[in-house]
Amino acid sequence: MCFSAQSSFIAAGALTMLASITITTTTQPKHKLLALTPLFFGIQQACEGLVWLTAHTTNTMLCAIGMYGFLFFAFIFWPLWIPFMTISIEVVAQRKTLLRVLYLPGLLFALTAFVHLVIYGAVAHTHYHHVIYHIPHNTYLETSGLIIYCLATLAPFFVSSKPRLWLVGLVITGGLIASYIFYYAFLVSIWCFFAALASILISWIALGNHTAPSAR
Repeated sequence: MCFSAQSSFIAAGALTMLASITITTTTQPKHKLLALTPLFFGIQQACEGLVWLTAHTTNTMLCAIGMYGFLFFAFIFWPLWIPFMTISIEVVAQRKTLLRVLYLPGLLFALTAFVHLVIYGAVAHTHYHHVIYHIPHNTYLETSGLIIYCLATLAPFFVSSKPRLWLVGLVITGGLIASYIFYYAFLVSIWCFFAALASILISWIALGNHTAPSAR
């Protein structure tokens, strides 16, 4: 989480436990993909906890592991996972096709971010109970890149015919707007906090017996 090492590790533990319960109790095999999402958010939060513990120490290796682990999920994993997850559970042919189209901007963003991180690297430090991730020459993340990122990570929740999955998209979108307006300097960390909260809703959906309509 974005406030302290303790809160990050607490969130990581809670999300991991929630994912374990959901995975073992959900009755629909495809829902296990939904159930895995809080687990991945838990790992990401654990990575940020490691950043909190090492950002101002001489242990640069552990700090790099935590920082790049967090950024891997933020910039590479989520743009790929969210379209993949929604495609896998979709039953309406037209919507599945559209979701496959939305996978393309996710792939484009993930590849661009990977190359960018390899070439320029990143730096993380804490400031006023938040973590700042500085990526040199990252203007593409602030303009067209942000639009591409949103297409991959937000749009699938609204395109999917899975009942109530749009609520997840609504929470994550609200988190983006709030983070952008009030915490722009800490956007990556704060937005991931809202997304982690939204993953609790994903577990609730995975545990339910809601079935998608045959058409919309």
